Amino acid sequence: MDYSVAIVVGGAMESLYSKPGLNCLVLKKRKGFIKLALEMCGHSDSQDQVKDDKDDISLVPVYGFGENNIYDVYYTNDHATDQADGYIKRLLKYCQMWLKNRSGFTLPIVVSRGIFNYDFGLLPFRRPIDVVFGEPIPIKRLYGNNPGSPVSQEELDHYHKLYVCQLMTLFNRNKSKYLTKWDKDLEIVE
Repeated sequence: MDYSVAIVVGGAMESLYSKPGLNCLVLKKRKGFIKLALEMCGHSDSQDQVKDDKDDISLVPVYGFGENNIYDVYYTNDHATDQADGYIKRLLKYCQMWLKNRSGFTLPIVVSRGIFNYDFGLLPFRRPIDVVFGEPIPIKRLYGNNPGSPVSQEELDHYHKLYVCQLMTLFNRNKSKYLTKWDKDLEIVE
């Protein structure tokens, strides 16, 4: 049986970087998805079963152009110009981080449209999201490590660097088709 799993690597923290025109991914320290792939590499349901090459695990870089444009987000990461605005942004940022640390999720403050009006509501704006897929990165155990053995830091770093490199290549190859002149380049944060 074939399985396909999609993991939102940036998680709740990445939602706080959502702002129209920005392309920020929370990925610098996120290596758990690679560790999971390495742990599952060569894994079979029974010891007698040998996996075919078609059952190997691959990481596929995927990017959605325009995903940050479907909501107008009140961006609490900006530095405020006046004292009152700065206080409000710091307070909102504190509340968002408190919620994220306690519950594992957070809510960005958004301005969006309603069902019958376009002035306010919770529905996303009708703006295109163009999803592009990169080449699959086959996952194999490195440095003489066998399937089932603990994942080494070298393996994690190798595949993380490869994944980020392929994701940046995917973005740069497609940005001329999908970005406007106001959009920023892809930035890997945190």
